[in-house]
Amino acid sequence: MSDQGFFQSSINVGATSVLDVDSSSVLGPADTVVAVDTTGGAAFITLPPVATVKGERFTIISVDSTANVTVRPISGESVDGTPDALTVLASGVPYNSSEFVSIGTGGWVRV
Repeated sequence: MSDQGFFQSSINVGATSVLDVDSSSVLGPADTVVAVDTTGGAAFITLPPVATVKGERFTIISVDSTANVTVRPISGESVDGTPDALTVLASGVPYNSSEFVSIGTGGWVRV
């Protein structure tokens, strides 16, 4: 991890770990709840490979309304059947969120 103004931390809430980020991030299998702070600008969140997290639910939350958060699968994977689909949590809506469930080789489903 570089020291270029990137903030990332993790706290445990019961059995769930919340990952706090303030810039673009590639999620790992344990990063199932992600709180994104966009006061420093827009962020891109990349979901982990579906095959590594089959059946898992990932929640992405924009904790402020400063800029957009774009959620995307890794290259070649799909969300709701659309290859390389982007899901944008628009600015102007604090605590805007989306949930994604991995259905294995079938891709991601937004719930």
